[in-house]
Amino acid sequence: MIEELARPEYQQRRDGESALTRLWRWFADLFEGAPGIGLPPLSVLLLIVGIVVAVVLLARYVAGPIRLSHERRGGAVVDEDDARTAAQMRQAAKAAAREGEWSLAVTERFRAVVRGCEERVILDERSGRTAQEAATDASARLPEVASVLSDAARLFDAVLYGARPATEADYLLTERLDDGVQAAKPMRPASDTEVDK
Repeated sequence: MIEELARPEYQQRRDGESALTRLWRWFADLFEGAPGIGLPPLSVLLLIVGIVVAVVLLARYVAGPIRLSHERRGGAVVDEDDARTAAQMRQAAKAAAREGEWSLAVTERFRAVVRGCEERVILDERSGRTAQEAATDASARLPEVASVLSDAARLFDAVLYGARPATEADYLLTERLDDGVQAAKPMRPASDTEVDK
């Protein structure tokens, strides 16, 4: 370390000029012969800094809505390490509802719907599935509850990722959906029908 710092490029020149001063002089020399600028090097530097700041602000302005729309689409419905059964998720949802914790009750009940579909092999077990993907995939086999599935998936995303507070009515929607999905008889997959023909 001491040997590295003893190298000449880290030392002040004999004429007393530091590395920072030399760097500034080099930067100023870049613009010295530039045609049409006619500005002193300090003004050019401030202009460049201003342009960089404007570009960064513009990028943040544009990236903000993109990031938010990605967040609204949401992440996985059920965490990969969540090994609970649909019945256990329903119990967690009911317990949260008894406490008036509607947001937790809604998310747990929708997770129970998805896990229940996996247990009944309506959905394949797949980690990372979003609420919208679960609703779309399950709707193909359960068309009679398709619109409620879609509504509940949007509600799940809004509550969990959009920080929208859930209400008792929202919980009752997911509860009715869960009951409807459990009672519904799934259609056979298209691939099974094609094999029979």
